[in-house]
Amino acid sequence: MSTESASRRQEDREKARGRIIAAATALFFRHGIEKVTFGAIAKKARLSRPLVYFYFPDKRSLFVEACLRAGKSLGQRFVQAAASAQSGLDAVEAIGRAYVAFHEEEPELFFLLMANTATDRKLLDGDSPEACLAQQEFDVMGLVSAAVKRGIADGSIRPDVGDPLTVSLCLWGFTHGLAQLGATQRATIENLHGTPIGRFRDTGFATLRRSLQSGN
Repeated sequence: MSTESASRRQEDREKARGRIIAAATALFFRHGIEKVTFGAIAKKARLSRPLVYFYFPDKRSLFVEACLRAGKSLGQRFVQAAASAQSGLDAVEAIGRAYVAFHEEEPELFFLLMANTATDRKLLDGDSPEACLAQQEFDVMGLVSAAVKRGIADGSIRPDVGDPLTVSLCLWGFTHGLAQLGATQRATIENLHGTPIGRFRDTGFATLRRSLQSGN
């Protein structure tokens, strides 16, 4: 087989895998992971069921691969957000806003990452797809932790804020709440309480900044 033919076959394989993952992601989001069958995935991807099984022997392996792609997308957003920030505190806010935007712009990918709960620190020592997924989640949180450390070092975040990783996990909870409430309770926030969603988010991040910034 020529190098060109081998390259073309590899490209075809990657396209097929991409179609399967995209189809599964959409169906997982719409119907829930447990209710989705390989037959439904094959139909949506317009591929045969045996071909789906060829690439992914079970639903868990397909779910893990989809989560890896979702996590990569989120991680890239975090890296870009932090890179453009002038200080560690600015980076924390930028990452938080990137998380909210990810929830709004990529709800299917966000759903996958929230559905991934089977993580174990022991996996970090392995090289399986499950281990890669655990490492990816660990690394994404590490980006937030690095922003907190950066802020402590440059003086924008107060030095007594606490353990950077624990603070980062709390920030995750805070921004997750902003994202979820903004999506599921927008009508209540805007119509009942008379608060535009933009003001709700901006005030939330202003509150976050005040809780972290030095000189309080």
